Amino acid sequence: NVIGEEGARVAKGEVLARFNDEEQRGQLRQAELDVSRLKVEAQQLQALVKLNRSEMDRESLLASQGLVSKGEVERAQYKLEQSVQEHEKTQLAIESATAKLEVVRLEMQKTVVRAPVAGVVTRRYIDPGTNVPRNEKLFEVAQLSRIELRFRVPQTSGSLLECGQVFGLSIDDQGGITAKARVRR
Repeated sequence: NVIGEEGARVAKGEVLARFNDEEQRGQLRQAELDVSRLKVEAQQLQALVKLNRSEMDRESLLASQGLVSKGEVERAQYKLEQSVQEHEKTQLAIESATAKLEVVRLEMQKTVVRAPVAGVVTRRYIDPGTNVPRNEKLFEVAQLSRIELRFRVPQTSGSLLECGQVFGLSIDDQGGITAKARVRR
């Protein structure tokens, strides 16, 4: 979708074009679901760690009273350590999935072309539906602003100029007008 037209005034950050982002939207949704799923798994594993810690404490208490064998305490210790490791592994998976999510969000931003400066679109190199290679020039945006010129006028010509008067300026000896100016003082 090409929005920027030649000759159009644009503000800094204004959208000039949008590329098809259906693939990135799908990837974004998948990445968001992966993060959500892993967070649920982490909550479940946190509950399992809590349960195994409670079981370990109970087995240790019973072993101190001579009611269960040392093997039962070791089994409870192993279950606790295993659940803690699984929880840590899931936390790392969440960090990885979150990083992938950020990468997809950055790719989504690349599907929108914005004006780098406030100005006028002086050239558009693409048309709607055009396949564009990466790093191809799409638009030219010129930053137009007022220019204030100060120069001296010979005394003999000074009476010909009045405040507010508009006159043509040229930069060559041929006298071709390249810009119009207004006398301010």
